[in-house]
Amino acid sequence: GDKDDEKMGKVAIWTLPITRPGEATLFKRFPVDVENLDWTPAGLVVSAKVYVDEDASKCALRATATRDAAPENSGGLNAHLFKRLPVREWDRWLDAKFAHP
Repeated sequence: GDKDDEKMGKVAIWTLPITRPGEATLFKRFPVDVENLDWTPAGLVVSAKVYVDEDASKCALRATATRDAAPENSGGLNAHLFKRLPVREWDRWLDAKFAHP
């Protein structure tokens, strides 16, 4: 419910009246970072980076926030081990036109 959103509310969206002076009003809190906000006739649409697994079956945003807050995910080393160089080898130029989907 709303109480859970307040406890885990990492990001908040506020609205301001544009036709008159007024104070900001809390619209929605999200437990993780959100991007690409879009107002549609159906409401607010956002995107977020979430874990997609069985833990996220009910609410992917809350499950991601809970998993990120777990002790094993805080602090420590955050690295990626490369077994090969992450570089593409270029041995020729491509001069043709290509459609980019």
